[in-house]
Amino acid sequence: DFGNMKNDFGNMKNDLDNIKDDFGNMKNDIDDLKNTTTDGFRELSSKVDQNFFIQSGIYAKNSSKYSTGIIQIDPPSKEGNCYASGNLVNINNSLFFSTCRHVVMFKDGMCIRNISLIQLYDGPQLKANGLIYIFSDKSTYFDYALIKVEETEELFSREAIISNESAYLSQIVRGISYRDFNIVYIEGQVVEIDQNHTNVYQTNCGGTHGFSGTGYFDDSGKLKVIHRGSGQFLG
Repeated sequence: DFGNMKNDFGNMKNDLDNIKDDFGNMKNDIDDLKNTTTDGFRELSSKVDQNFFIQSGIYAKNSSKYSTGIIQIDPPSKEGNCYASGNLVNINNSLFFSTCRHVVMFKDGMCIRNISLIQLYDGPQLKANGLIYIFSDKSTYFDYALIKVEETEELFSREAIISNESAYLSQIVRGISYRDFNIVYIEGQVVEIDQNHTNVYQTNCGGTHGFSGTGYFDDSGKLKVIHRGSGQFLG
């Protein structure tokens, strides 16, 4: 009998040990579930934040804020404007100031204006190194130019990312521009797509002197279209 009792106690100990192990496993499962739930809430919270930033235009506004600049030219346009706008962009790991062709070139397509100043909004001046790339100078619509600038580490942190996707009807675009030397914030939509010319759009953004070359950004903060005339954009 004592031998049987000893065996029973031994079995009870094993059962208790098994129960202890089971509780340990349950605790691990609960901890795993807790971590999974926490990660899930974090991911959900991150998506909510991202959607808020997209819908409120924060990505677009920040991209515009860091990359937008003013350019001063000499001599002025025939209307007397000596200021226009543009953006610092990165193309193939090289930095350029993006603006309109008519800002830097005379209408005869033969002469380039002198660039007196390129100044980023709330940022450093850019130094043009002499190279200016003119795009399709025979096209009235594709009014675009890239001015090569000297590169610094700070400037690479302010560059705009160019979208590879075409703008679409009703798309919201946002950006900072200059009216003379004054800062202007513009927000509008693509309201017309030109079927006769590639990547030419009409918006309800309007515009006035100094707006030429302004880059407008999509919800993800990528450079989407370039202002070339009152409400007319290149994409």
